[in-house]
Amino acid sequence: MKAHHYDIVRKDGEKLRWLEDAADLESAASRIRELTSFWPGDFQVMDQQNHQMVAFWSSSENANGSDSRNSGATDREELEFMN
Repeated sequence: MKAHHYDIVRKDGEKLRWLEDAADLESAASRIRELTSFWPGDFQVMDQQNHQMVAFWSSSENANGSDSRNSGATDREELEFMN
């Protein structure tokens, strides 16, 4: 059985921007946490075999440019997996 590999992409308006690949979902989640620490936004994890989104992560900036997770606002802290 072929191992699954994943692509990490960032939603940029209506387009998806490919960032890098990950060997597994745990690695993808760790890398997205790193990315959102300095680059808030909507990230997706895509299965390279079937090109389907398998998980997503969303973080946002406040009007003052700070990450909403640092301001006490509720936001996703982990990848949310698709059913």
